[in-house]
Amino acid sequence: MSNLDPLILSRALMDHIILSQSKVLEKAIRNPNDLDSLYWYLEQTISLKSIINKYCLQNLILTFVECITRQKIQEFQNKLSISLSELEMARICAKEIQEIYINLNIEYNIDNLVGMQEEAIILTKLAKIEGSVDKLNTALILFQIVKNETKDKQLCHLAMMNEANLRLQFAIEKINPKQNCLKSIELSEKARNYYTKNHKYHKRILNNQLNAMIEFEINETSGFGIENKKRIIKLIEKIKPSANINNLRLRLNLINAGINPISDLDSIYSDIQKLKQNTPISNFNHHRSIILEGDILIEKAVNSKNKIFLSESIHLYMKYRRENKFEDKYYEAQSLYKEAYARLLFFKETLEKSELYKSSQLILEAKTFYEETPFQNQIIHLPKVLYYSALIKKEIYLLDKTLPENYLEIKDLLINSINDFEKRNDYDNIINSYLELGQLFYDINYYGKAYEYLNKGIQLIEEMRNSIINLNYKSIFFEKQEKVYELMIKTCCHLNYKKSALKFIELTKQRIFIDKLIINQRKNPLNSKNPDLINKLNNIQEKISMMNNELNNIENNNFKCSELYEKILNYRKEQSKIINKIKKEDSKYYEDYFKTTFDYSTLKLHDKTLIEYYYNEEFLLIFLIDDKQFIMKKINSNKLDEFFTSLNRVIIEIRYEKKHLSKFKNLLKDFYDILIKPIKNNIRKKQLIIIPYGKLHNVPYNCLLNEDYLINEFEITIIQSATSIKYLKNNPTSNKDCLVIGNTLGDLENSEIEVKNVAEKLKTKPITYKNATKKYILKEMKNKKIIHYSGHGRFYPDNPDDSYLTLYDAKLTVKDLQNKNINSELIVLSSCETGLVSVSGMDENKGLVNYLQIDGSRYIIAPLWSVDDENTARLFEDFYSSNKTYAEKLRKTQLKLKKELDVYEWGAFQIYGI
Repeated sequence: MSNLDPLILSRALMDHIILSQSKVLEKAIRNPNDLDSLYWYLEQTISLKSIINKYCLQNLILTFVECITRQKIQEFQNKLSISLSELEMARICAKEIQEIYINLNIEYNIDNLVGMQEEAIILTKLAKIEGSVDKLNTALILFQIVKNETKDKQLCHLAMMNEANLRLQFAIEKINPKQNCLKSIELSEKARNYYTKNHKYHKRILNNQLNAMIEFEINETSGFGIENKKRIIKLIEKIKPSANINNLRLRLNLINAGINPISDLDSIYSDIQKLKQNTPISNFNHHRSIILEGDILIEKAVNSKNKIFLSESIHLYMKYRRENKFEDKYYEAQSLYKEAYARLLFFKETLEKSELYKSSQLILEAKTFYEETPFQNQIIHLPKVLYYSALIKKEIYLLDKTLPENYLEIKDLLINSINDFEKRNDYDNIINSYLELGQLFYDINYYGKAYEYLNKGIQLIEEMRNSIINLNYKSIFFEKQEKVYELMIKTCCHLNYKKSALKFIELTKQRIFIDKLIINQRKNPLNSKNPDLINKLNNIQEKISMMNNELNNIENNNFKCSELYEKILNYRKEQSKIINKIKKEDSKYYEDYFKTTFDYSTLKLHDKTLIEYYYNEEFLLIFLIDDKQFIMKKINSNKLDEFFTSLNRVIIEIRYEKKHLSKFKNLLKDFYDILIKPIKNNIRKKQLIIIPYGKLHNVPYNCLLNEDYLINEFEITIIQSATSIKYLKNNPTSNKDCLVIGNTLGDLENSEIEVKNVAEKLKTKPITYKNATKKYILKEMKNKKIIHYSGHGRFYPDNPDDSYLTLYDAKLTVKDLQNKNINSELIVLSSCETGLVSVSGMDENKGLVNYLQIDGSRYIIAPLWSVDDENTARLFEDFYSSNKTYAEKLRKTQLKLKKELDVYEWGAFQIYGI
């Protein structure tokens, strides 16, 4: 039905209407009973039109009625050919209306752009069926003309509403998403303010505005990404999405964007089945829901590795074509290429050749359709078809062992898909295509070409990543790109590009950790030649944060979102200008804090040896770097997972029964053999900096065992990544005061002894029992040279942010320590398991050590397992008795205890930092 109420039109021209039948026709259009009655009214209208002058007001009204009637027939029609025909006839009517207006020579009250508005509405309906970008573009131009030139306020705001909805559709299809989302938000806001809250259009416009905001937030190309996950949830709650196709598709997109959990797929699947059951089989949306159900099942299959879901999705796409009473060849083409993809995935699970060849037939049919249908929007679907076609052909050529002879065909398909994806700014799929190009050339041993295409993909990933401010979303986005980096590292190994391999490994290591370090250190502009610029940059970021908070608290009746988004974007532009100025005027500061790509040549190791690890399912890489060597060793890693599992189990067992000590020692030998032995003869320095990867962060390097423990020969410190070295060295603390906390619950006698001894050596008073309140400790922690904590602690591997140290009145969690700018030279955590980290993504891990270093602590000493408080008290009494470096002190103390205690009792503590 048209957005322009025909009754309003007829009232405005009531003085000129002499055909009473028009009232009957209008009523019928508003309350249709069935197609037969609509066709009867249409015949009556056409009959009346045939007996009157073309250029008169009566004919104007009748033509408008015919236009509306044909659109209503189209909505009830269950045949595509008839549906399209009715819309095309309705468009002819809309053009006739425009022609009649031009030729009328009398005064009238309704705007002469009504016909143009109606034509634009019809074009959007045609485009929705056909997927035609050309028709959408034409409709957009018409809505803009109406909006800008009409003198009628109602017509103007209707045009705004329709243009806002149209721009949202463009954004959803990845066509200039940033600009179209913002414009949609702005137009919705203006249109919504025109209508009262009870008006029928108010809720429709509000939903469009909220959907545009969500689309803007989840779009990686939006310029600043998702600033607050809670805002997305709030927006969804405002919409209260019902189980219709558009909202279910939105919820699926939110899962893909990492906003909603994968578990929501089950809820969406349940809702789509209900929708399908409640929609008559003759209804257009019933058939489209079948396609969406298939899409959801593919997502479930990909995330669960369950081929049953793939079988069900294949069945649904086939069912759609079999039961397609609407004869919709556009959705049929979608079902073809989506079924082709499902069968490709099924082939990879089962290796059933028939699935692969059937997939090839289906994708060829879809490709032919999209290439030969002139009014089909090829920008939306064809690139995906080309991409899937490349994947399918590659599997066929691999199966036939003819890939080396046919690789150029696949390359061309992928290059063409990239060109088409670029037209839509669809960066996710551009990256996927570069990955597939890299994999193609890797598979045929053309490693130089593989490197070239993978490098293009990584450059795009890094550009996108740098445009996202929110660190949580950076992590979500980055985790999706793991395969690109992994394949690049493999490629570098084949090419023997050792330094490049390390560079790309560093791009996978602790990126969020480094980002947080940089953000915290940028708050202190002392290292800059122009502190005023840095302060200005920090002030802008604070303003952006305040506006994001304001966006989070917006209510339905107090929307300022378009204004806030525009302000945020303007501030982001100002930030970019300042950063460019810093680049020109202070290149060193820029290199340190804005361009953080790792360059090993900048490492100043002097008397130290750096050992860095990386592993995947196939191999382990060990890098050894000192002032004269750069060595890379590649080793089989197939036993690493077994070692990790055994280590976790044995550490728990030995806590209760010492008889498991021999198992523990055997594991320490296993880890030595794989981690140290391959490069042992190349180690020339006594001080080692070890950079773990993944689960290797929880390995006790001091205790690795050959003939003796590794600590016997080397002084060892642990850091998160080589890139972090220059940031960990920046410690602004000049304060010499120390803070000693212990026995906070009054149940650890040896902890009380420990902190009294430590406090005496550090010339301070210990904070114990009732004095160790959370509020007081958080206040006292800032800018202390040394913080020593002795007491209970807990590490939660599944929820590391909830890990904590126990105080008298509360738990001091990882969350509590965030953004506190502690800025200590050393923090000692004399508490069980506080050195452990939880690993996610590529090499992103969370734990107390990470957050304390982010907040400014240069060194952390913490244990990897539960420690005996009596032996710990002995360890730290000796530790603070020495005047050496912290790493030297820890080594000396552990070597002393090693003479009396077993490795489990002295070896838990490691030192982190440099």
